Amino acid sequence: MAFRLAHLKDARARAVIEAAVKLAAEDRGDLPRGLGFARYKNLSAYVCCIAEVALDRATGAVRVPRVWSAVDAGQVVTPDGLLNQIEGGIIQAVSWTVKEDLPFDAKGILAKDWSQYPILGFAEVPKLRTAVLNRPDQPPLGAGRRARARPGRRWRMRSRARSASGCGRCPTRPSG
Repeated sequence: MAFRLAHLKDARARAVIEAAVKLAAEDRGDLPRGLGFARYKNLSAYVCCIAEVALDRATGAVRVPRVWSAVDAGQVVTPDGLLNQIEGGIIQAVSWTVKEDLPFDAKGILAKDWSQYPILGFAEVPKLRTAVLNRPDQPPLGAGRRARARPGRRWRMRSRARSASGCGRCPTRPSG
């Protein structure tokens, strides 16, 4: 984080990262944590997320017990709506990253209906804490899609989670 902040000139981006770090520092834990920052299309809301990651070495299953986030969407018109967008996006991104899988072989897709497509269950939803940096002097930036990573980032996040847990080549899911 220090490296990123040392090279980041955008004061609003810095403020979002610092707010997420401060929020996460209030909750102690022994699990590894990873930080992600984005400004959607370089024009919209700023979001920083810090995810706590757990790895079951026996199965290779990755879990995200807690996520702390901060968002700057300019002037906040509907605070509850902003939280719903950001936290809902985080839950969707965690599901994409640790659960969702579409198995296929040379003949095509093996999952034939939604019952065969895994998604995050209610018991697996991480505990979320979000700091909103309201900027009433700035125009609203919008918040839809801000907390979700693109598909390529999901695989990098999964790989980093395994590396941080000391299991660089654990399987995505048990085989057999």
